[in-house]
Amino acid sequence: MSKYQYPIDGAMGKTWKITSKMGWRIHPVKKEKKHHNGTDICGLGKGPWYIEAFADGKVLKAQVSTAPGGGFGHYVVIQHKIDGEFYTSLYAHLVPGSIQVKPGQKVKAGTVLGKMGTSGMSTGVHLHWEIWKGKTHGWSPDGKGFVEPVGFVKALLAAERAKSFANEATPADAPAETVPDLSKPAAKAAPKAPVKPAAKPAAKPASKKASGGGSAKPHQIQ
Repeated sequence: MSKYQYPIDGAMGKTWKITSKMGWRIHPVKKEKKHHNGTDICGLGKGPWYIEAFADGKVLKAQVSTAPGGGFGHYVVIQHKIDGEFYTSLYAHLVPGSIQVKPGQKVKAGTVLGKMGTSGMSTGVHLHWEIWKGKTHGWSPDGKGFVEPVGFVKALLAAERAKSFANEATPADAPAETVPDLSKPAAKAAPKAPVKPAAKPAAKPASKKASGGGSAKPHQIQ
């Protein structure tokens, strides 16, 4: 199972789209230029849409915003430790009464936090999702300290797939290949023993003629 996921694509199998990216924009309620410190996403098709933790972590906040105009509405903040670094994620505008976690609770990637809603300063049903690099969630007027959440999770998932592929290609229990030590001269081959030529077969003795032992006289033609 993956260690990371998008916040509304878990076991419920819901699809979603981005409705407002992180960056400078005209605020939909205040109608003034402000930096959007997170990314807004909404579910497609028929709800409800359950909002889930994008990674393992510990819940820092599960409460209602007291900011003027309603702020984040009903929201959850989770602390994560990823590759030795602390991050916090925020999930805002949840349906009132739908939050299912509490501060101090440890959660896994995919733990249901609540339902996508429109509580607080919101113009429609959506999730406002932020990721801040640090132990506790912060704020800045220009986005400094924030990480674009969709791209961040996409990169984590890609790195996870690459690592999994490498482990499958080279199993941990595979025998190691012997690497030759090129710093040492190659050993000389032992000289081969000389090959003796094969012995020739002994010559056969000439056969003796059978008549009296004398030499035969030539036959003369008369």
